[in-house]
Amino acid sequence: MKKIFFFLLILYFAYSCAPVYTPNIVNTPLLSSKGELQALIGTGTSGVDPQLAYAITNHFGVMVNASFANRNDSLHYHKHNYCETGLGYTLQIQNAACFEVFAGGGYGTVDALYNRDGYYGKSKGDLVKIFLQPTIGAKSKIFEGSFTQRLVFIKINNSEKSLNTNRLYSFIEPTITVKLGWKYVKMFFQVGFSVPLNTYSITNQPFIFNVGWIGKIPIIRQ
Repeated sequence: MKKIFFFLLILYFAYSCAPVYTPNIVNTPLLSSKGELQALIGTGTSGVDPQLAYAITNHFGVMVNASFANRNDSLHYHKHNYCETGLGYTLQIQNAACFEVFAGGGYGTVDALYNRDGYYGKSKGDLVKIFLQPTIGAKSKIFEGSFTQRLVFIKINNSEKSLNTNRLYSFIEPTITVKLGWKYVKMFFQVGFSVPLNTYSITNQPFIFNVGWIGKIPIIRQ
């Protein structure tokens, strides 16, 4: 486990030089029934991410996610502030297995280095994002595991015109999330990739590696 952690850490520093787009933590609540509320706080390649998820009914839920980063050293200069919301559907396949799909969008600001024709410069702009993320998972009182294939579209509006703002950038982001702990409090680990679906002038953080804590408020039944 330690070898895997250090390997991912080396990859992060080797390939994450000043990304313009950095994926936030993929919120995979695997909601069970109406009234369930989950709160998450995590950190890693994404920065610092607080997240919430709530089950409106036994099958429909909402999520609100935020992400903040402030890396201002010369090699990894990147700052972002971002918030998104999504609506989802959950289906219990068996006692332990379930499927869910969330779709939504968000808005934020990004300030980072960019690479254009071999020239590096700082660029600040607004970021608009839409996403679709189906998840298959299994859970018990002490363990939850899930696989998500998130599809992301982003548009960067840059007042300096240093980036191409006339197109949508698309990424596919497969991730594996593991949650371990007590019924109401768990630690989570998430690893994955952010793969561009085309060749872009912007740089992106290609690896997803985050850890943190999840709290679940007990469901009160009438």
